[in-house]
Amino acid sequence: MNEHADKIPAPTAAPPARPANAVGFLRLVLASLVIVSHVPQIIDGNPSRDPLYWLTGTMGLGGAAVSGFFVISGYLIAASFQNQPTIRAYLARRIARIYPAFLIASLFCVVVAAPIGGVSWAAIAAAVPDLLERAFWLNGPEIRGAYAGTHYASINGSMWTIAHEFRCYLLVIVLGVIGAFRWRASVPLLAVLLFAGNAILAGHIAWPEARAWIVWAVPVAGPANALRLTAVFLVGTTFYLYRDRIAFKPWIALLAFAVLVPQLCQPALADPAFALLGGYVLLTIALCVQHGPLTRINAKTDISYGVYLYAWPVSKILLAIWPAMPLALCIALDFAIACALGWVSWHLIEKRAMTVFSRKRAPAPTA
Repeated sequence: MNEHADKIPAPTAAPPARPANAVGFLRLVLASLVIVSHVPQIIDGNPSRDPLYWLTGTMGLGGAAVSGFFVISGYLIAASFQNQPTIRAYLARRIARIYPAFLIASLFCVVVAAPIGGVSWAAIAAAVPDLLERAFWLNGPEIRGAYAGTHYASINGSMWTIAHEFRCYLLVIVLGVIGAFRWRASVPLLAVLLFAGNAILAGHIAWPEARAWIVWAVPVAGPANALRLTAVFLVGTTFYLYRDRIAFKPWIALLAFAVLVPQLCQPALADPAFALLGGYVLLTIALCVQHGPLTRINAKTDISYGVYLYAWPVSKILLAIWPAMPLALCIALDFAIACALGWVSWHLIEKRAMTVFSRKRAPAPTA
């Protein structure tokens, strides 16, 4: 990174306008698809009502949405890293983007969702040390007895991806420091190796010795998910690093989508195919749509992170209050309430935290 990349413009210079795109719109769509996928399963534990899972048998809308988030994030975070003046500035922005909203959403889960889910305040008090440790490591809150007897008895079953996301942010620093972005072929190579490791853990590649070594070498909860999501993230990073050679064209995106659909029915190919082909489709939409309403939806007020954080506990609360709530109504109410909480989260927490951590110090006056 260039220590002098961000120079203070002259007082009369207007800041360059950021190009319009549909990134915000896509992020909100992906968060909405997670709701559509999760609510039916929370109601009765049956994933077959997820239309994508019904079609492919390998991947639901929720899994596809999470992979979509990671592809887009890999692209944007690589750009953020290379555009920041220092590693410290980059890390401060990443912490500000993830931690404050995550901590407040965790607090909501503990003081609102958990009591409604049948947890006593005494049990919550006893769990405080564990809850604090989990929050530090970006793991969602878990309290014994919450929503006992329900399908997916978790206070927040969506938060597990956030720790993986933040680890990807740290991986970007490592890759930047060792020069992987200069030798950019190393990034897709690493993605291929991670996909292969995930295939070994999933049993698609029979190699017991390698499986045991991978489990030992990836000491995190859900090593298969760690490898898979990191690989998907690096595919997005690869798209950014090769942006000078990759043409994002709508007709190519249509062709990529046509090739992708049958690959999703193959368990061993679904994840890498979605990352590569689906990632190309998503980034083409995000970058090529530069006019019209899609460039304004969720652009200046990005509620997608908040929607993702709050949708699960809101659905658990709704079903605890009305267990027989119709599916369509539950999805609609969950989306509406999660959007409202996401709006509050953006304006009161996320936006302010990003503003504080993004302030630039004025240069010292010279003689």
